[in-house]
Amino acid sequence: MTVYPHRDSVPPETWARLFGSGTREVGVLADSGFLLVEDSVLVGVLAERARAGVLVRVCLADLVMSDGPESERERSAIRQIAAGLREGLGAAEFRLHVVGDYNTICYADDDLMVVQHIYGLPAGEAPVLRLRRAGGGDMVRAYRGSFERIWAGARSLG
Repeated sequence: MTVYPHRDSVPPETWARLFGSGTREVGVLADSGFLLVEDSVLVGVLAERARAGVLVRVCLADLVMSDGPESERERSAIRQIAAGLREGLGAAEFRLHVVGDYNTICYADDDLMVVQHIYGLPAGEAPVLRLRRAGGGDMVRAYRGSFERIWAGARSLG
């Protein structure tokens, strides 16, 4: 296990290597402000993995459907961001969720990076755990199970 003190302290190439290393499956569970919006290289890496036949799943927060006080202009901007990401991901599967409390989970096969969100702390300052399945893999299994439960309840963008 590796621990990064802050999400923003994880080098961008570490995220790219994680996503690019998947040979069977790659996934991202995050809010819509995650690195994918900020870093088009990561979207390209995920799209390339999908073209190579790797199952790629991206599940972002559906702020359009939330009960928050967003204005129609903000909702429109969120829709455009989601549509742009969906288009950039190509053959990857893309869904939107409305789950409130969760950690950002990014994985490639049995290698995970989990952003540990802390109430009142900006996401960029939250610590990150890097986990690899070893032995029983209970921590990896727990986070992957969380991803699967949220994915199952999320809706396709369309």
